[in-house]
This record gives sequence, structure tokens and C-alpha cells, in this order.
Amino acid sequence: MTYVNFDRAVDYYDQTRKFSDDETGRAVELITQVGKLDATSRVLEIGIGTGRIALPLAKHVRDVYGADISTGMMGKLLEKRTDEAVYPVQADALHLPYPPDTFEAVTVVHVFHLLPELEPVVGELRRVLKPGGRLIQAWHTNDATFRDLRAAWRQVLPPENTDNRWDRAKTIMDKVGWRPLDHQQVSHTRPQTPRLFIDRFRDRIWSSTWTLTDQEHTDGLQAMIAYAEEHFSDLDQTIDVLHEFHAAAYEVPG
Repeated sequence: MTYVNFDRAVDYYDQTRKFSDDETGRAVELITQVGKLDATSRVLEIGIGTGRIALPLAKHVRDVYGADISTGMMGKLLEKRTDEAVYPVQADALHLPYPPDTFEAVTVVHVFHLLPELEPVVGELRRVLKPGGRLIQAWHTNDATFRDLRAAWRQVLPPENTDNRWDRAKTIMDKVGWRPLDHQQVSHTRPQTPRLFIDRFRDRIWSSTWTLTDQEHTDGLQAMIAYAEEHFSDLDQTIDVLHEFHAAAYEVPG
């Protein structure tokens, strides 16, 4: 299985994916609520990265273990860690270095869409969860402000680069038969301009751009720019974009 390694994003990841303090607090509170987590909970995070979820979550649980393939990302986590009980290890999600029935909960935040095969990974997560444990999947949705701009980008790319893995990721737990227990969401707005939105693609900030050829990347940018110039009177106009952070909990089957 081929994984997306975020080593190339180490220097800018926190700046481009970081939540505000308020957003972080609300996201962690939501994860804690749907997961029924408390000070006795031992939690595993898949794709622990720089610790943007694990470090604040550690204040609400017993400890957080984490698996990631990027040593660079986890290096950033260790730089930020103070007294939090957070313990990252280099490992992929299909071969976790933990015995069966270890964790009360597993958190997966903005990760499932990066994996080419989900069912084997879910099976491995089931192995390390205790009976009655919960898997907590979290993701973002945005309003339609820039949806058509993104669609213009995708329309000129080859089919293999336009697979909507987000939709597949959000439905995997239902597909494999895990019982849904809770699903909550919180909303917030962030200021954005059309130019900044395009520049994030231009600079290959998003992992979906990393495998594109130079020509594919150029074609996508040109399509976005053409759409933006036709539909936005000012590319530097600040627009408040609505974001929703979702957290859904599922029970280990059987």
C-alpha cells in the first residue's frame, strides 16, 4: 500500500492547517464528547503528525499514542510537546506496533481520504481497540463559496487525479458494518480570498497536488484562474467562508 508522506510539508503544515485556539478547543471538545473520553482513556491517533489534535487532547485523557510515517512531522510534535502524555512512533496504519485490545479509542482526523485502501486499515484499528472501544473519525466540510473554483481545477485533470476520496472516507465505517454511535459538528468562519485559494494550489500546499505532472498542475491553475476572473470581481476580496468540523464515533463490531 502506498501512503502519502508529509515530510515535504513539515515547514508549512502548521501554518496552513492549524486551527485557531478557539477552533482547537471546540474540535477537541467535540472529539471528547462523541468518543466518551475521560481521564482514564488511552487513545491512539492515526496520522498524529505535528500533534495539532493529540497535544490539546492529551489534557482530557490518560495518554495519547500516535502512529505516523513522517518522522519530520513527529519531530515538530516533539518540539512542541511539554508535559503532555503524547507518545508518537513511526508506523503505518496497517502495521501498528501495539498488542490487541490496547485502546479505549482511536482517532482519525483528516487521514482516511489519504489512504488508497481503507478496509484493511479499519481491520487493524479493530484489532488494537478494546471491546466496546470507539473509533472517532473527524473531517471538515466547507460551504459552496469556492466549490466551483475547485471544480474548474478538477475538470481539466486526468480521472485518476479527481477521485473524491473524501466521500469514500466519510462512508467507510458504514460500509464495513461498524455501528454509528454519535455524530456532531461545530461551525466557524475563516476569511479567504480567491487569490489565496488559488495560491495554495499554485504552491502545491495540498497533498492532492503532489503527484501531478508540471503540465497537469499548470492546466489546473489556468482553469482556476479563468473561472475566478470571470466570476469574482476582485480576486483580493476577503470572503468569510463557513467551515464545519465533524466528529463521528463508531463502536467496534462484534
